[in-house]
Amino acid sequence: MPRFEFAKHQPAMTNRRLPQPWHVVELPGGYAVEDARGQQLCTFRGHVAANVARQAGVLTMEEARRMAIDFSRLADLFKREE
Repeated sequence: MPRFEFAKHQPAMTNRRLPQPWHVVELPGGYAVEDARGQQLCTFRGHVAANVARQAGVLTMEEARRMAIDFSRLADLFKREE
């Protein structure tokens, strides 16, 4: 019996589509990007106090917001290439 038998199967995500538009949603402590169905695609967590965030090596809320906006634009970039 092979040790990693599950590797033979195709992952379920290969046929899945993430409908546009993607939009940014504010969460407590960060931001999320959702598709048109409301499926959360990713989250970016941040800290309100910029000096604490830098000491801890984590994102500030402003950096988290900018990253979420940039991530939400990826769908448009891929669409243009097709």
